[in-house]
Amino acid sequence: MTLKPETRDYLDLARENRQQAARLVASNDVPHRWLAIVAFDSACQFIQALLWERYSVRVSSSPQRLREIESNADLVPIAAQYRHLYDIAERAREAPRYQFNDALSRDLLDNDLAAIETHISALLATRRER
Repeated sequence: MTLKPETRDYLDLARENRQQAARLVASNDVPHRWLAIVAFDSACQFIQALLWERYSVRVSSSPQRLREIESNADLVPIAAQYRHLYDIAERAREAPRYQFNDALSRDLLDNDLAAIETHISALLATRRER
């Protein structure tokens, strides 16, 4: 599959962030709330990769990204996972006493982010006429 250079850059960053999030889950030295922020950023990069590759759209904000997800038939299937990651990442940033447990951290990584990555990868593997 031949992708635009920028798309590959978005995917590389998304995968790097996913790997960092996995390291955070395994670490007991770092608060798990950081995992939510990194996992959310990874999801944003995966989604941006598709938006750039298929539609040449560059999203500049979370509200704009959510509008794209909810109005794009390709992305609607992962809207719930994106909203969950967004909500937890916002709590991690805005509520200093918000507590994570291992189960929530694993769920964000193994379910929400994994579903987004799998879905975007499948879409990018199929060519679509623009």
